[in-house]
Amino acid sequence: SDVGLGIPYESWRADAALREAVISEMRAIYAKKLDVATDDVTITASEAEALEDRRRLDQRTAFGASTKFEIVVRLQASSLESQHSAIETLDGDEDLGEEVSAAVAPLLETSGFLSQTKAVVAKSKLRTIALAPTSVAAQAVDMLTPVAHVTWSLQAVNDCAFAAYSVLGHDKTTGVSFVPEGCTHLMDFAETSCTATELSPGRQYTFTVSVLCANPECNSASSTQSPSTYVGIGCPAPTGISDVAASGACQEGDMVPDQGVCTTACGEGLHPSPRALACVAGVLTPANFSCLSLDAPEEALPELTGAEFTEDFTTISLTFRYSVYFCEAPPCDASDDLDVPCEGVLAAEALSKLGTGSQCALSENRVALSVTLGSGATIVPGDEVVTRAGVLFSAAPTSSDATGAPSLT
Repeated sequence: SDVGLGIPYESWRADAALREAVISEMRAIYAKKLDVATDDVTITASEAEALEDRRRLDQRTAFGASTKFEIVVRLQASSLESQHSAIETLDGDEDLGEEVSAAVAPLLETSGFLSQTKAVVAKSKLRTIALAPTSVAAQAVDMLTPVAHVTWSLQAVNDCAFAAYSVLGHDKTTGVSFVPEGCTHLMDFAETSCTATELSPGRQYTFTVSVLCANPECNSASSTQSPSTYVGIGCPAPTGISDVAASGACQEGDMVPDQGVCTTACGEGLHPSPRALACVAGVLTPANFSCLSLDAPEEALPELTGAEFTEDFTTISLTFRYSVYFCEAPPCDASDDLDVPCEGVLAAEALSKLGTGSQCALSENRVALSVTLGSGATIVPGDEVVTRAGVLFSAAPTSSDATGAPSLT
């Protein structure tokens, strides 16, 4: 509904307290008239132009252009029938104009506009909002770029004069919502997709879509969120390696998905070392592998082969089949540091028997782990020593971990 009120627009804009008071009164009147909550009534003011339909408000006052109010009331579909008669009476309703005038007159009196407070209700119309889009989905475009293709299905726009689609991305990691690059200015009614770019690799996103209208009171609600989409940067398979399998260096193909593993592959009669490369944020760790003859040591399997006390029973020596590196959260760079945390290497049962202040260190050739016992140690010959899974690796950290649980001698 449009309402004209003879308040100079410049004066209206300059008086924040007056604006708040008048709009509050008008919202209360319309909410009561249509039996809705005041939160369902939105009022915006603008400089008056010719009001349409049956009545016109004088364009000018003695003080300049007057003020026009647009009142938008959100109605629930379930209550339209009972509210229909009230809606019809709004069109050119003189009683409503008098009611608005009477309500705002005291507020305007001190501002010098009392003689111009005749309110004119110019028009009203029931409009049906656009329905929210459905079937919103998103899919990563490829494993190399942090980009997602977003699609949706348009539903009835009803009385909406279509203006554009509004797409919002929702970062599941940070909880931040944003307008994604590549999904702006979507003003083609028939184009129900966009490509969201400049996303952060290694994160999950959902997307919502709504319909924006030239008559904004008919904007749709937001759609339900799309299923989560993981956007990452994959890793290309290693190149320049001699004697790889005819099918390629990685059994998974030319591209390895982010957080995935390249299972290395060699030609007939050869075995790869290491057997797996971890892919995180576009980087393989280790970066390459070698194809070795079958009688060469498989460095990817650093088996735990022995555990024994030193002569003074103050230290335990754990020996491995091949050299090892400690890496608690692959991928890790191969480190020259030989000191490792005992609690990171040994399983809880063995660790609990080492006493307070125990220390662990790898030998120079990395084939032995020296465990110096702490005070109150209770470990004895015959106890089984088990390393934690997935923390000791050969040559450099991969997905193959040291195995074995020998008894202590």
